[in-house]
Amino acid sequence: MEVHHHPHVGSDSHRKKNFKEYFLEFIMIFLAVTLGFIAENVREHLSDKKRGDEYVKSFIEDLKKDTAQFTTLIAEYKYFDSVTNQITACYDTVSHHTTSTACLNAILPYLTGFTDFIYTDRTIQQLKTAGGLRLIQNKDEADSIIGYDALVRKELIHQDALENNQASSTSAIQKEIDFPAFHQLYSPQRHSDSAPELLQTDKASIDRLFNDLWIFKINLRGQQHNVQVLKIHAERLISYLQNKS
Repeated sequence: MEVHHHPHVGSDSHRKKNFKEYFLEFIMIFLAVTLGFIAENVREHLSDKKRGDEYVKSFIEDLKKDTAQFTTLIAEYKYFDSVTNQITACYDTVSHHTTSTACLNAILPYLTGFTDFIYTDRTIQQLKTAGGLRLIQNKDEADSIIGYDALVRKELIHQDALENNQASSTSAIQKEIDFPAFHQLYSPQRHSDSAPELLQTDKASIDRLFNDLWIFKINLRGQQHNVQVLKIHAERLISYLQNKS
């Protein structure tokens, strides 16, 4: 005869849970989910901060490259400006004696071109296109980076205008002086013993030539000023960002 064991109705495994036990389970699950959410947020925050710091370091390296450019360009622009300061005296000589053009040899080579500033915008482009600015948690740092970029963009607009002035100056020289002298402008030595011969000797033609030369000179001086301002701004920004990091 088989003996059947009947479960006890009142055993712990089948008893109904009370409210406190359900509430405790809910609290445990809630805490587990919340702590997991907080841990994930902390991890993302630390990851974003690390990426933001890397962007700042990369931007500092870009600024250093820009600053090195600024130093070289300022020296060039200052030299060009000092050499061409005799442009007024040269005009007085040439306008009164159209064959006395030797003074043009000293100034024309420096009124047909200049070295461009090439913006090191590797990091700023990443910050803009990848939404990286939001990763830079210090608002002052982000604002400073944006401010520098805006200043550079303004300078690049002036540089474009200066390139137009350069083209006008070169065109005026091309129309006014003889081929041997014009060819000599692009010689590596940039030196000629013979004075340029004017193709047109009327006052209007001479004035047009010197007008274009003068416009280029003045705007190149403006380029020098803009680059000096950018250099100061970049150096201050490097110091500021390095002290913050």
